Amino acid sequence: MKLKVLAFGEVLWDKFGNTREIGGAPFNFCAHLAKLGINSYSLTAIGDDDLGEEALKIIDSLGVKTDFVRTVPYPTGTCIVTTDENGRPGYDLTQPAAWDYIEPYTELVNRSAAGEFNLFYFGTLALRSDTSFETLKCLVNTGSFEHIFCDLNLRQSFYSDEIIDFALKTASILKINREELRHLINNGFADADNNDTERAQKYACRSLSEKYAIKLILLTLDKDGALIYDAGKDKFHSPSKPKSKAVSGVGAGDSFSACFIANFLSGVPTEECAERAILLSDYVVTKYGAVPDYPPELIRLITP
Repeated sequence: MKLKVLAFGEVLWDKFGNTREIGGAPFNFCAHLAKLGINSYSLTAIGDDDLGEEALKIIDSLGVKTDFVRTVPYPTGTCIVTTDENGRPGYDLTQPAAWDYIEPYTELVNRSAAGEFNLFYFGTLALRSDTSFETLKCLVNTGSFEHIFCDLNLRQSFYSDEIIDFALKTASILKINREELRHLINNGFADADNNDTERAQKYACRSLSEKYAIKLILLTLDKDGALIYDAGKDKFHSPSKPKSKAVSGVGAGDSFSACFIANFLSGVPTEECAERAILLSDYVVTKYGAVPDYPPELIRLITP
């Protein structure tokens, strides 16, 4: 049976100056999974407007399943993206947006409860609204998933201690970046000195896992690659560092997550999942747009 993933959260348009690209971490994650042969379903809301209509066409064209994409009477989300000299992106998100109004309905609840999906994905951004937050709680409480993956994805001021605590308690697999790890340490969610040494990072990841019963932690480290903590084996993995010069970091973390998960769900050893994820994210940073076409030689190296 083909693997299935359900991803909850925002689909939006990233605006780069006078150009725009479809994006949103959950959508990027879905699109990369589809490229890697996984049945990925986007659970989101779009507006009854031109941007929503265009988004729906692109979602479908990329092979992402649209069973759970709903149209609501709010504008399709947008985000103004800027990039610093190191390729790190900054975000200015509009509010309200259609994806603030993701609601539960019978087919969604029933299919998630029936164990149809191997993995459920969410981030904290879509939890900025009570409507979407309550829907997520409903799915977590009633759904039957082998794994629940959280990309913490802290953006602007659209998170709180309550949201972070909920996310950490809910996730069996957690993806964070180095800035988010510092935030967790500074605000008492993880134990460690707030420095960037590998020793401190390992201590913090282990403390997060112990405190919140998280089975697998993916810590992305920009030019330094990543650090993976497998709690079941109490083992850390450090894959090869990326080699490419970054043009844009938009979508790089999402591609890392998707490639890791596609291989992990397919039974590939954790160390190899991480190596393949680095290969893909290292390619994505050389392109503008979060979901570029893959060259054939890359596909051979990263597809499970």
